[in-house]
Amino acid sequence: MYDVRCCVVDCLRVYCVSLTAKEIHLKHQAPVISICVIDRNAVPLPAPFEVEHECARPPDMTSGHSVIISSEEQLKVMATDHI
Repeated sequence: MYDVRCCVVDCLRVYCVSLTAKEIHLKHQAPVISICVIDRNAVPLPAPFEVEHECARPPDMTSGHSVIISSEEQLKVMATDHI
């Protein structure tokens, strides 16, 4: 998992920095294809800019979330409070 921080320079440029926040090891060392955060209703969280520009509804932040990590060989669901 990475901690990604972005700031908007202007309407055409965005500056992002990522730091390793937590390593999650999957079986068979298969490459990770996708990482998705879902709320308690199994709805993927929208990107912040989608909510900001009213392209998506704000996420449900009332309880814990889960992370779905999918690789070529495995699908893993983890609660965010265990990460």
